[in-house]
Amino acid sequence: MGVDLDRIAEIRESLDRMHQVAEAVEAEGATAEATDVTGSVTVHVDKAGAISSVVVDADWPQHYEPEELGAVVCSTVRAADAGRLRTVLASVSERLRDSPPATRPMPPASDTLPGGLHAIIAEQPAGAVERRAAEQALKGLVDEVLRAVVDQRGRLESRRHARHDGGAQHGVVATTDGDGRLLDVAYDEVWLRGQSAFVLSLATREAIEHARTAARTTVASEVQAEPLSRLARDLVDPQAVARRLGLLTEGTP
Repeated sequence: MGVDLDRIAEIRESLDRMHQVAEAVEAEGATAEATDVTGSVTVHVDKAGAISSVVVDADWPQHYEPEELGAVVCSTVRAADAGRLRTVLASVSERLRDSPPATRPMPPASDTLPGGLHAIIAEQPAGAVERRAAEQALKGLVDEVLRAVVDQRGRLESRRHARHDGGAQHGVVATTDGDGRLLDVAYDEVWLRGQSAFVLSLATREAIEHARTAARTTVASEVQAEPLSRLARDLVDPQAVARRLGLLTEGTP
């Protein structure tokens, strides 16, 4: 069975349009707001997805026990996050349907990894490239990528179970997972009873943002050291790939 080049081109064009629209929607951003059923807790999410405000109404004790407030805040934050995501997805869908962008041209062959490798090989003296050795090195590189993918799967699972806390100094602790999803908000009940609605609202927002910042900082440092990230950086560089395949020596510029 031959390769359906027309189908491949169609998929590439579709993916490019989706990528352009997603980039445009992300740049514009989308806000969202959610309120619990009693109107005691309102959460606003800004265009970047950060919590711009958490408003806990002064009459919240008329509707909830102190030990219930954290769960209400959590569910309201999740509702606001979900609302923002729905808005973004709807915007992407509408733009793709009503005003899809023109497909961007493919980069010149010389700017691609295959093109760069072809140029490197062409510059080598006749007989300098050991085909069998290069094939073995390529097989080793593919195996390394597959191992890195398996490793990454485990890292993503660990990240999902990670816990990051923030805000304990204010009498409220927020906990997120490694992706910044809010898992829990816990209040010191003695502290809670003595706080004004303003202080309570401000401390709650700060605790959530501190936990999310801790998650982002940890993930950013981990990503740089992940095998798949290191490979990804190498695999966009023809010189680095050529060295891995034995097409260049370490001293070659």
